[in-house]
Amino acid sequence: MSTAILYLRQSKAKDDSISIDLQRAACLAHCQRQGYEVIEEVVEEGVSGFRDWRKRPEFHRVVESRADVVVVYRWSRLSRKRLDQAQLIDMLGTVESATEPIDPTTAGGRFAREQFLSFAAFESDLKSEQWKEALNHRAERGLPKNGQPRYGYAKREDGHYSPDPITGPILHEMYIRYIGGAGLQVLCGWLNDAGHTTQRGNAWTVQTLRRLLESGFGAGLLVQDTRTTGRETSWIEGAHDGVISRDEWQAYLDVRGKRKTVAPKRRIARWHLAGLAICGLCGNRMIVTTLKEGKSQALCSGYHNSRSCTGVWIKRQVLEHRVALWLGAHIEDFPERDVTGGDEANVVSDLEERLAGVQARLVRLAEGYADGTLDTEGYRGAQANALDERTKIETALRDAREEVRLSAPINIDEFSRLEVGDVSPGEWNTLLGRVLRRVEVFGDRLVLVPVVGDQVEIPRS
Repeated sequence: MSTAILYLRQSKAKDDSISIDLQRAACLAHCQRQGYEVIEEVVEEGVSGFRDWRKRPEFHRVVESRADVVVVYRWSRLSRKRLDQAQLIDMLGTVESATEPIDPTTAGGRFAREQFLSFAAFESDLKSEQWKEALNHRAERGLPKNGQPRYGYAKREDGHYSPDPITGPILHEMYIRYIGGAGLQVLCGWLNDAGHTTQRGNAWTVQTLRRLLESGFGAGLLVQDTRTTGRETSWIEGAHDGVISRDEWQAYLDVRGKRKTVAPKRRIARWHLAGLAICGLCGNRMIVTTLKEGKSQALCSGYHNSRSCTGVWIKRQVLEHRVALWLGAHIEDFPERDVTGGDEANVVSDLEERLAGVQARLVRLAEGYADGTLDTEGYRGAQANALDERTKIETALRDAREEVRLSAPINIDEFSRLEVGDVSPGEWNTLLGRVLRRVEVFGDRLVLVPVVGDQVEIPRS
């Protein structure tokens, strides 16, 4: 007896859609008629048929299944993406539709299957075009893509937006504080401590706040569709008034651009030397288990997590204080940096060009596989090699970009901010990362390795 796996997919649960229960009943009846034994069922709800099959959360079970036959309710349940349709039919082997039966062993049957699949793709393309027309019409009127509420604004009866007298000033204050040097975590703390909630009444998170500020809505702008402008975000004029001026918006963009050169882990660091302090014995990161004053210690993560190291530890405040004292005494003595960035910039440019070449090769491979130029074995082998090469280039590119960042000239005036009492640990961490590669912690000493110049040993106490 042949075995079968059922694949049941529903994009959205609504009255005019085919429910999972109806799909299951039809597929089970088909298997009973054909004499198949159903050994597995894969259900995906809220998953679009246009979504890449590799990114569907459960579809890997279909690909990995040992069943002889894959059964779907309609051919559109398999995929609405033309490239994926060709790949899946070839890769899955025997695929049958419970309500649109065909005979794949005949030319007429294969032609009918192509018609069903093409119509599924056509329906998806048509809906996409209609949706784009609706979005373009709203954009022409200076309105956002949807009519949802916007923080800092009140929606009028005509569908347009006006600054809200309560949340509008708060949105303005967010931008001003960010421009003044406050990080996103600091801003979230200020908002939550003050009892200000998001538009949905939730506590503020870094991700929510970043999306709000980068949307540009508070400056009277709308985000342009990045699919038509490339990967970089761009903005167009909205029909609403901004709560900040265009000069303030430009100042925000300038500050954001500078901060994007800093690794995220340093922007959101919980303590001054996060990611910079390492165990001098094994090279593992130093971590802190608590930030409570008097109890906070930095210790080797290798010792803490697996006892793979005998471990070193030091009071966090002592470590931070020793590094801060050394920094304050020597910051003006750091050697001048080569600000041309020639070698590092050339390396980045070369790696970016190589990465673009690998991406183009992957596209050509997929196209060749879809049109039959490549067989499955050839495609998978070439794809695996290209993906491996891409991973190596991306790793090298991250390292090269970090070197470019570290080679930038130091503005000594930036470090005057450390004299301000309310500087957050994340901001400390950002500035320290501009001058220090790492701080090695030993039982009797600290070894500071600056970005430029020779390493320095200082006593722990």
